[in-house]
Amino acid sequence: MGVFKKAAVALILIAFSQGGLAQGRLSYWEFGPFVGTLSSSSEIATDPIPNIFREARPQIGVQAEYFFGPYIGIGGNVNLGWIYAADENHTNVRRGLEVRSSLATAELHLTVNLWSYGRFRRATHWVPYFALGGGVAAVQTYNYGSQYTPSNTTFTEGTTMNGILNFGIGAKFKLSLTQGLAIELNGSIMHSDRLEGFRYDGVENAPDIYGGLRVRYSFMSILKRGTY
Repeated sequence: MGVFKKAAVALILIAFSQGGLAQGRLSYWEFGPFVGTLSSSSEIATDPIPNIFREARPQIGVQAEYFFGPYIGIGGNVNLGWIYAADENHTNVRRGLEVRSSLATAELHLTVNLWSYGRFRRATHWVPYFALGGGVAAVQTYNYGSQYTPSNTTFTEGTTMNGILNFGIGAKFKLSLTQGLAIELNGSIMHSDRLEGFRYDGVENAPDIYGGLRVRYSFMSILKRGTY
């Protein structure tokens, strides 16, 4: 069983175990939109840290989560983002290649608050958290400006479907009893090596990585009346 399947099974088992232990009066929903940035690490973006702002592109999405209590929740999001990288900013300047990719992703994840937080924790105004999950990404890639094409390179422009593992760390802040703001560093590891739109023949390249900063507004709602 591959690592992506193992991760999915683990998330499902954890979700069911928490569902059985859930305290109904403390459960609640969080849902809302987010915006942010995206950068990548790939065959073009070989030096991503110095170029994290120069090559950053936007992402937008919406997320919903169900919390069984003050600590653990499961959720999902859909996301649209853009990736840009250019050889002139990295280590292969002579090749002169640029890549522009757009991504549409759907993810499921498990979120863990590091201390008690939620719709019914009025005294707790913020909490750090981490999230782990996975999903699929549809990637549309275009390459521009190549001055030459090495003999061992095959371009694979177009749309591809890719499995992803997703992780995030961040902090949530209460704006009111029912509203919150989250700031999260989020990253994804792709199952394939297709983010930049080309591959080296006969070479197993490392999976591509992309991620960035997300800022999310959330509305917290009880499941039913009488759960205060």
